[in-house]
Amino acid sequence: MDKKESMLVDVSKRLEEIPVALRAPSISSSGRTEGLAGLSVVPDSEVSGKTVRHRLTAEYKRRILREAGACKEQGRVGALLRREGLYSSNLITWQRQAERGTLEALSPKKRGPKEMIG
Repeated sequence: MDKKESMLVDVSKRLEEIPVALRAPSISSSGRTEGLAGLSVVPDSEVSGKTVRHRLTAEYKRRILREAGACKEQGRVGALLRREGLYSSNLITWQRQAERGTLEALSPKKRGPKEMIG
């Protein structure tokens, strides 16, 4: 038996000596899982260093607007939004922009100096 296993056995023996009324309850609804000898194991909650921002292209937005327009049955638009991870406010904003013709303005632009014509 290696050192880690002997430590776990030692801890589990000590836990058995503690009266049940004094032990911390294990809470499964909070994401904790029951470990060795009643120990609660909490999953790693480390936040990643950098978040990734979604960049939605104008073509993607047009496709979603077409799909939403084709939804005739009740609940289909909601299913589309859930599948794509979007909010209904996104759809409303994109519809208004399409009506005004500003959806083209949302397409990615080439950065840097502009090309000279002439």
